[in-house]
Order: sequence, then structure tokens, then C-alpha cells
Amino acid sequence: MNNQSIAYFNSNSKGANYLCWGQKDAVVLNNPIDFQALQNFIDAHKKQFIGGFLSYDVKNSIENLTSNNFDGLHFPDCVFFVPSNVVEISANGRPKLSIFRAGFDELMNVLLNGLIQRFNLIFKFLSCA
Repeated sequence: MNNQSIAYFNSNSKGANYLCWGQKDAVVLNNPIDFQALQNFIDAHKKQFIGGFLSYDVKNSIENLTSNNFDGLHFPDCVFFVPSNVVEISANGRPKLSIFRAGFDELMNVLLNGLIQRFNLIFKFLSCA
């Protein structure tokens, strides 16, 4: 992830959702996962919002298992990050501005840059077809 990262965490329930962008710090790990490095990252950022994901293949670091499935996306197996900016969106859809920590202009720049990159990728894909 880079400082232009953006993530939306959906609680899949009636709890809050989070929109995060920017990046103060991150840890990116691949199998075999160094769980101590992950714990050190979490310990170093106590009382801060930490977002991230574990891929399905992390199971290979926990159990004696393997996978030989095609991976066309090449996402890392483990990514956790401390975002620069967080907006909590309550169950009623309203943002909690008390934890809004950045300007609207910065968010719009991240979103627009992401859209431009996506459209360029789609255009390149279509022009190759």
C-alpha cells in the first residue's frame, strides 16, 4: 500500500463502517507469515486504528497445508496499515465527524486519482483486445 491507499471496511451488520485513506505506516507479509512481525506492528500502534486483511493462503503458515491455485491478482498474504484519515460511518449512514482527521480535498484527490488509474487500466485492456 502507499500513501494514496483507500479502504472501506463494511461491518456486515448494524455496526459502524469505516472509510480510511492515506497511510502512516504498514506491514506487508507473505507466506510464511512472520506472526511476530505482525504482533510487533500491532504493539507499536496501540490505540490507533489499524485496518488490513489476511488472505486465505495464510492457512499455509498455520497448518501444514499447501495451495496451487492460480493467483492472477498477486495480492500480498497479509497487509495491515495505520491510515492517516478515518471516517466512521454509523449504522444510520451518517459520518462521525469527531474522528474525521483530514480535509475533504485530500480524500477527493485520492478518489479521483484512483478513478483515473482504473479508467486508464480499462482503456489499456480494451485497446489490447
